[in-house]
Amino acid sequence: MTESSGLIRGLEGVVAAETQLCDLDGVNGRLAYRGYDIADLARQATFEEVAYLLWHSALPRRAELDRLQAELVAARPIPDALTAAYRLFPRQVDP
Repeated sequence: MTESSGLIRGLEGVVAAETQLCDLDGVNGRLAYRGYDIADLARQATFEEVAYLLWHSALPRRAELDRLQAELVAARPIPDALTAAYRLFPRQVDP
């Protein structure tokens, strides 16, 4: 198919989905999460703060951030059975 038969090449002007999570303005080079410019978040917010923002539509208060950080720390340990399974892999295997 060619453009003369109805096929339009490229994605300019095509809306693939609508979301409230982010706003992407490719013409002006702007990306925002929940209304916050990504450059500001990168300079001033932690990973946990941005994750909370994406999940809850607002930046966390201190107590909310502390609770999220505690939940993430509690989820970090790798179960012993999984560690044992990893040790069975050949050392030269690709990650």
